[in-house]
Amino acid sequence: LSDFTVQDCVCFLDSDRPIVYGNIADLMRAKGLVPEDASEEVALQAFDESVRTNLPFAFAFSMTRFTFSYTDNLLIGAFAFVPACLDRWAGLAHGVPMRVFAVDALNTLFRILAIVPLTFASMECLGSCSLHWRGPQEWLVVVFALVLGLVIIIGCSSE
Repeated sequence: LSDFTVQDCVCFLDSDRPIVYGNIADLMRAKGLVPEDASEEVALQAFDESVRTNLPFAFAFSMTRFTFSYTDNLLIGAFAFVPACLDRWAGLAHGVPMRVFAVDALNTLFRILAIVPLTFASMECLGSCSLHWRGPQEWLVVVFALVLGLVIIIGCSSE
């Protein structure tokens, strides 16, 4: 974005370019970012500068939020781990000691409340930090994140 200029942008129809430029210039004047009597060229230069200055921060801000909320993570964890816990609960009628069920229920609760959200958050942070990487580095991060997530989830699932 440091070299952005609206003149280098691609229009679907090149005949639309004057309309697009005129609308951008009108927007810049209406927002008070250039004087009302500013030429289209001055308005477009101000637009270019605004994009170079403001857009990277807007992207950075949007990238700092997690894709899944904590509630989403709780639901994912519940669907992943509650069925096994319910199996143990059913086992109470068939001689499984209450303490085994209680420990399993607490373990399941820990997985749902902590392990799943932390796993997703760490995988997303790892992915976000490496967005600029290409080629082998990119694939290495993807594979590492997947393996990390699987190791954590499967490791917590083993008896």
